[in-house]
Amino acid sequence: MRLPVVALLAALSASPALAQEPATASPASAELPGLAEMKAAMPRPVLAPGTPAGARAIRAALIPYVTAEAFESGIVAITPVSDGYRIDLSFQDVLDSLADTTGIAMTVSDYALLISEQPDGQWYVSISGPLAIAMKMSVPQPGTTGARMVDRSLRMSVEDTAFEGYFDPNLFGYTRSYWVIGTVRQTETTGEFVSTSETGPSTMVAESREGGNGTVDMDAIQTIGATRQAFDLSVDPANPDRTIPVLITSQEARSEVTGEGFESQDLGRLLPLLVELSQEPERPGLLKALQAGLTAALPVFEQFAIAATIAGAKVDLGPFGSGEIAAIEMDVDMDGAETSGAYSLAYDLTGVSVASPFIPAWASPLVPERLRIELTASDIDLANPARTAIENLRLDADAPLIPSAFETMAQQFEASGPSFGISDSLLSGKDYTIDYSAAFKDGATTIAVETDGLDRIIAHLQAAGADVPEAMQGVSFLQVAKGFAKPFDDGRHEWIVHLGADGSVTVNGAMLKAPAPEPLPGSGNLPPAIDRL
Repeated sequence: MRLPVVALLAALSASPALAQEPATASPASAELPGLAEMKAAMPRPVLAPGTPAGARAIRAALIPYVTAEAFESGIVAITPVSDGYRIDLSFQDVLDSLADTTGIAMTVSDYALLISEQPDGQWYVSISGPLAIAMKMSVPQPGTTGARMVDRSLRMSVEDTAFEGYFDPNLFGYTRSYWVIGTVRQTETTGEFVSTSETGPSTMVAESREGGNGTVDMDAIQTIGATRQAFDLSVDPANPDRTIPVLITSQEARSEVTGEGFESQDLGRLLPLLVELSQEPERPGLLKALQAGLTAALPVFEQFAIAATIAGAKVDLGPFGSGEIAAIEMDVDMDGAETSGAYSLAYDLTGVSVASPFIPAWASPLVPERLRIELTASDIDLANPARTAIENLRLDADAPLIPSAFETMAQQFEASGPSFGISDSLLSGKDYTIDYSAAFKDGATTIAVETDGLDRIIAHLQAAGADVPEAMQGVSFLQVAKGFAKPFDDGRHEWIVHLGADGSVTVNGAMLKAPAPEPLPGSGNLPPAIDRL
């Protein structure tokens, strides 16, 4: 029976939102939003009764991943049932035994899942029912030196959830999976501070398939319902009663995830080694096995990307005003641990508006309505530093790496000639647009800024300054900046600023600061005869 962690560890990691939350095996409510869609989208499994012999085989297959002690102590239990095998996880006894030493009281509802082997060798996995977790501890009162302790508690519940998936041991991943998550409610209390939040029903649908050279490619789409968080923010720690109400809301969020070349099988083979490391770190040969496993798992993946959108985000600060963003878009694109990898992170905020009694009327047209920034990195060598870290790994010392390894890793990183930058970025308002980019390489920085509407901003401030003198404060600065700009016939202005590694500064080719003088021979900048005194 091929069941390497089957659904136990894999199912726990199938949903990022619920990876550490408990579940039960009680049936999901028929009223759970999205449940009908899940049933229609997922193929029906072939269910067969489990047997005692099958349960023993599953237990033997899971011991390298969870240890025999987990079964002996009742944390994990496997029971044959009419539809396959039920795996129960109960952490409460362990949490209760740790409460006295950690000072953290925690309650977690039991976790259970149903698994059933399919004719094609995959394993059907099902989880359903409500979730609950509660935690309480003593912490220093915020804003104090720690002399006064207050209780901090966290309660989180999911009214209902359902999951179905098909786990392929050969891929060490789900070929198809579907999460449906009901409303999530959370309350956090620290002394007088109380925060409540609620997230509407969510779903996640994922698929994986065989990639090249034994790797796995995957796609996932996740939607998260409307969110609401409310709390009172203290504005004066010395007077906790002085607070302002804060309300943060958003409409639906959606993210699409794609990945290629995941080394899922090699990563899966690392799990028993890590469990063994926690149990018997001095076993002969374990270090070499761990190093071999980590090396085999490189580059972890070939490519990974996330495209996410949050609609209708709003922050209300009561008497201080409010702000709203019609849409927040985030894009992440990254290579794995390659010798010349590329990485980027972009945010695009559109439909930005701010209303506050502290923003004067003359300044309102200057408030940005859109902000986009993209951070990039290229020619990044993570492969060689990763291999150096693995080769110098230690299990029998306080420091996990040989100290000299850090210097070698830094040299390897720099040897690839990494480049960093800001590209395709902008800031725009009612009457202006500012496009900007930057490049950082070999100690030099080049910044490019182009504006459309600079003259309109200056004219607006001058007109406002007739009645409000403080509006004129920015005019002189903008006029000086305009003097350094390269003008275009259509009213745009451009600045190319270069900060050289030699200390020089140029703007549009005109040198504002000469290169720093070369140091004279000797240990400092003094003439050698004086330096020797």
